[in-house]
Amino acid sequence: MNLWPFRKREERSTLAQPSKWFIEALSSGPSASGVTVTQATAMDLTAVYAAVDLLARTVGTLPLHTYERLDRGKRKATEHPLYSVLKVRPNPYQTGGEFRSTLQAHLCLWGNAYAEIVLDGRGEVAQLWPLNPAKMKTAQLMPDGRVVYSYELSDGSVKQLPGEIIFHLKALSTDGIMGLSPITQCREALGLALAAQEYGARWFSNGARPSGVLESPGILDEQSYTRLKAQWSSTYQGLTNANRVAILEEGLKYSQIGLPPEDSQFLETRQFQVAEVARIFAVPPHMIGDLTHATFTNIEHQGIDFLQHSIRPWLVRWEERILTSLFRPRDQARFFAEFSADGLLRGDIKSRYEAYSIGRQNGWLSADDIRALENMNPLPDDTGQMYLVPLNMVPADQVSIADPVAKPPPGAPQSNKGEPQGPGDTARSACSCGHEDREHTHQVETRARIRATDSFEELFREAAARVVRREAEQVRKAAKKHLTTRNNRSFDDWLERFYDQDFPEFIRKQFLPVLTSMGPIVFSAALDEVKGEPGEGYRQDNTDKYADVLALQYAGKSLAQLREVIADNLEDPVPAVEQRLTEWEDKRPAKVAGAEVVRYGNFVAKLAFAAAGVTYLRWDARGSACEICQAMDGVITGIKDAFVQAGADVSGLKVVANVAHPPLHGGCRCVIKAER
Repeated sequence: MNLWPFRKREERSTLAQPSKWFIEALSSGPSASGVTVTQATAMDLTAVYAAVDLLARTVGTLPLHTYERLDRGKRKATEHPLYSVLKVRPNPYQTGGEFRSTLQAHLCLWGNAYAEIVLDGRGEVAQLWPLNPAKMKTAQLMPDGRVVYSYELSDGSVKQLPGEIIFHLKALSTDGIMGLSPITQCREALGLALAAQEYGARWFSNGARPSGVLESPGILDEQSYTRLKAQWSSTYQGLTNANRVAILEEGLKYSQIGLPPEDSQFLETRQFQVAEVARIFAVPPHMIGDLTHATFTNIEHQGIDFLQHSIRPWLVRWEERILTSLFRPRDQARFFAEFSADGLLRGDIKSRYEAYSIGRQNGWLSADDIRALENMNPLPDDTGQMYLVPLNMVPADQVSIADPVAKPPPGAPQSNKGEPQGPGDTARSACSCGHEDREHTHQVETRARIRATDSFEELFREAAARVVRREAEQVRKAAKKHLTTRNNRSFDDWLERFYDQDFPEFIRKQFLPVLTSMGPIVFSAALDEVKGEPGEGYRQDNTDKYADVLALQYAGKSLAQLREVIADNLEDPVPAVEQRLTEWEDKRPAKVAGAEVVRYGNFVAKLAFAAAGVTYLRWDARGSACEICQAMDGVITGIKDAFVQAGADVSGLKVVANVAHPPLHGGCRCVIKAER
């Protein structure tokens, strides 16, 4: 459909076919000031032009991204067709910023902005073409709930357009169908401004002097009158002839009439109209050049007010209309578009760095997050993904007045042995010397260590999610290339190269920052338990070795599972492989995080106990553990020995390798304690 005015030459209006602006001008009539106000004449006012340009320019330059909703957070959906349409190229003639600026200007002037939606063969939005709002005659709500638009084409004919192909942004509306034009609604205020502007221009065109009369003592004949009038106008009228000395003859006398501009408050009127325009478009006066009431102390706050009360309402209108008009109904719950207005809130460098410091210290900003906000590249070694965790903070509902020590959260499992074996409790049991109280015990409290360990589980999950996402992406591509041709052998060769050579290093890089951050914290907490004085402190090389083993074990498990899937589905392995990858994406990050936070936490604790000279360890089942963990609860072994030997049977569980510390099985949350 050829609707956009830039795609076809506009024809001139005639009295037989007047343009819409001409009809509106005749029907609305001039304002009380005698000046006809239209969208075109209103833009002659510098304040109106500045306000419209400010809003259009701001909306056009803010980044607009298409996102996919995740279980936790969101991600940029760069593969979605709308991502490039909205951000880069809505049509062959405009960039994304130019398109948004055009529609926002239409919205400010007409109260309505329209774009034609062009779909591709799959029903996805392929292009968006701005429509001239002056040619959109009406929008009608049909009995079946559809909206039909009447649009005037270049030849003067009117075409009915279904609402499904029109992207319609509305300003304030009283009927819910069409927006109200700020220019039309406020034409009296704008008419006064235009009249004052025209008055000022004519005042200067007349030499910046008020009107006056020439008095003659006698009656002038027609020839003398004509000559005097022409000579006076050509000699003294106009800005270039201002302040010239007048020569009067034949007893002529000049008398001034009218009020000078300062007496008629001309300048005050002009200044007031700038504030009126700022009020109409809800923009801070200083942003359109009125610094009368601006100070260095309130400019920053007015900038924040501009974002909250001027720009944000428009952005919400854009985002909601994009969601309902451009996304297919089945995608609306999954995808959405959102402007990034963070740049408008950027303060001075001192304020920004103080805010970053608070976010960094409280654990919701990493170094890479901060560098991204400052338009800097991430750190090259992935350490920028590390989040700091404050250990002296616990949920308020876990603290009581009687015992201001962290308690297990409500609903946490309790020991079925009648002993306080939950997280952070000190075991109460009789020892060989006959004492039975909480002050005399051969075990130590692990509350701080367990809290520190558990706080890293979410970071482990995020790292595992990145690993699984990359892994599933690569395996899918390879499966499509090899298995669709029934070449299982070539796919197996690819798997072996991928998991043996390429992928382990990626796994290591994702987990190493979390391990590096968690290690010293858990090491210090474990030493505090035994009040140890280690000969040597925490060593990073132990974490590096652990990361190497973790990467190899993860890759080996993945390879084994995929080979097993293919072996069980030799005829058509593609669906089975896809099913396994989907299962990994849904469940594996949480499983890996749950296992690694326990395994690594106990690994580091054992290193700390060894450094402090502890010789025996005790297995402690946290809470009302499963039958297997309960069987292990209380088992004591030497710090250099294994708790369980390979080949042992623990409540029906066949142990395939020596177990030096928890976990013993999937879902195990047990810990080791120093036994002295």
